[in-house]
Amino acid sequence: MVLETPRLRLRELRAEDAAQLAELFADRVVMAHYWNFLPPEASVNWAATHARLYETHGYAPWTVELRDGTFVGQCGPLPQSLDGRDEVEIVCFLLRPFWREGYADEACRAAMDFAFELIGVDRVVAMIFPANRPSIRLALRCGFAYERDVIRDGLVMKLYTAGRASLEEAPRARVGP
Repeated sequence: MVLETPRLRLRELRAEDAAQLAELFADRVVMAHYWNFLPPEASVNWAATHARLYETHGYAPWTVELRDGTFVGQCGPLPQSLDGRDEVEIVCFLLRPFWREGYADEACRAAMDFAFELIGVDRVVAMIFPANRPSIRLALRCGFAYERDVIRDGLVMKLYTAGRASLEEAPRARVGP
């Protein structure tokens, strides 16, 4: 499955994406607010984990690329369990050259649309570290609202949620073959 937006293509992560993922993981600024810093060699396991998620859930975060195939990062729905409830979290990591160009908004809205229309959930979540102001701003731009603080692995996270209505004004992604 491929999602297309006006400027991006979001597709399943493949093993050959490992080199670009390693570049993403090596950037300490990009990964500053992730659970644990991931060494570049983690990209191979990351791809294998995503392959298992595709098999078991039918979805996992995708590779984000420009329409010409240039690697931009990763964004998409991630299955989560929160307080005993199955949730779909929208996650997004982009290489720094693609920041502040609207790509994150475009990719996140496509992922939200996918979650509502094809996974069939009524809401999506984003768990964001309090210091990650850029991700909080992204969530708010995409229609998420702060719900409450949650504790994950002993760390305080801000839980943001969005329902179907948050996408009423957002452009729809086109799902391709």
